[in-house]
Amino acid sequence: MPGWADMIHTALQGWWARERGADGRWTAAPEHTWMGAVEVELDPADDHDLWAKRGSGNLASTGVGLTADLFSRSELGSCELYLEFLLPVESRSGVWLLGQYEIELADTSEEGEDELTDQSCGGIEGNPPLAQAALPAGEWQALALTFHAPRFDDDGRKLSNARFERVVLNDVLIHEDVVCARQSRGAIVDHEVPRGPLRLQGDQGPVAFRDIRMKTIFE
Repeated sequence: MPGWADMIHTALQGWWARERGADGRWTAAPEHTWMGAVEVELDPADDHDLWAKRGSGNLASTGVGLTADLFSRSELGSCELYLEFLLPVESRSGVWLLGQYEIELADTSEEGEDELTDQSCGGIEGNPPLAQAALPAGEWQALALTFHAPRFDDDGRKLSNARFERVVLNDVLIHEDVVCARQSRGAIVDHEVPRGPLRLQGDQGPVAFRDIRMKTIFE
């Protein structure tokens, strides 16, 4: 697709695993359990886990799934993002724009429309998804969004807040014009920034990602 950049190359090339220490600093995590995989599916012997075959094309964390987060080596600003993800039963993850603004990924397809919260699949802090669009555990799901990074003047004063213009989960619009006046809880730094990595959360259960593509928005 013109203007789109693939973010998954060979195995984990283009990504690094990092974890937050007791002092709050993010450091390299050489003992992480992420791997490049050519194939990933729900484990037929355990629906709370994923089965993966090593190779390229997918990023996967299997087993207990309590591992480091993945950070893209390239930095993003305002952008369009598309990715597909896979969760087993009762697992959870998150996609963090600039490492700061989170969209929840969770096995919550059985929640009713009136039960949705910002912790439901597709939730943004303080903003439940507009509709129940999550698929059952074990199915690949598609997330597409348009995100505008916060803007600052030359002296560092904020001119505009971060904003999710649109978020679409499995072809269903779940957010429109969500303004983020501050970073999400658990952000990688304690202040807002105009650029940062794409961060894939790995400490809340097994998860896999594929077909991650980004297109820069020039503002």
